Amino acid sequence: MTKETAKRFLHQIVSSYNRHLIKTDPVSFVHRYAEPLDQELVAFLSAELAFGNAKSLMASIEKLLKILGHRPHQFLTEATEKQLDKIDHSGHRWIRGHHLIQLLKLLRSVYRKEGSLEKLFLRGYAPGDLDVGPALEKFCEGMLPPLKKGGQGGFSYFFPTPSNGSACKRLNMFLRWMVRPADGIDLGLWKGIPPSKLIIPLDTHLYQFARKFKITCRKTPDWKMAKEITEFLKQMDPEDPLRFDFAICHYGMERGWKGR
Repeated sequence: MTKETAKRFLHQIVSSYNRHLIKTDPVSFVHRYAEPLDQELVAFLSAELAFGNAKSLMASIEKLLKILGHRPHQFLTEATEKQLDKIDHSGHRWIRGHHLIQLLKLLRSVYRKEGSLEKLFLRGYAPGDLDVGPALEKFCEGMLPPLKKGGQGGFSYFFPTPSNGSACKRLNMFLRWMVRPADGIDLGLWKGIPPSKLIIPLDTHLYQFARKFKITCRKTPDWKMAKEITEFLKQMDPEDPLRFDFAICHYGMERGWKGR
């Protein structure tokens, strides 16, 4: 399998694996809401829980959103400390219920102070940056300091950074949903970042795809591999390289890349 074969194949599948498949994707939760702040909040929470078994993660997200109700942003920003402490959620895999409560409290603080996650993220973004990596680093640094007094524990899993080698899959997926043009899958809510600056959300399907077509020789699914795959996708679409991400992922979910 060669890179040229990969390019031809991606152009074939990108029109087939599209928005009609979002019901099996965590981005489907975001499309339930019409208000941008509700969409942003739900997107962040859904992306943060998007790991592990697909059925399990969808159930965990569903349970959390039922707690937040029809206007999640309003519920969160108006919630008292006592109300948040009473939230009953069993967590997701190694993320415990108290980690989710801690995350909600942090997000409440950010929304009350900044108005949106977009404003906080854009504060660390510079148009001259080659990609969103530096802004993502600053975003995570800005989120974590308030937690240091009480200890971060497993909570830091929500905010991995490129400097630590993480591929930052979940945060890159959140950024894809927010930044890419609205196409029935992604929402295009954030206008201050060009889609060309995004980095691929590197999951197991992207990893298998990249290894099969020899797009990367790296064996560790880290930030460097994510950038390498993104650079390959830019050869096909320099302005919007992540438009192939959904198709790669869902082809892998349906058929698997190993056996192709």
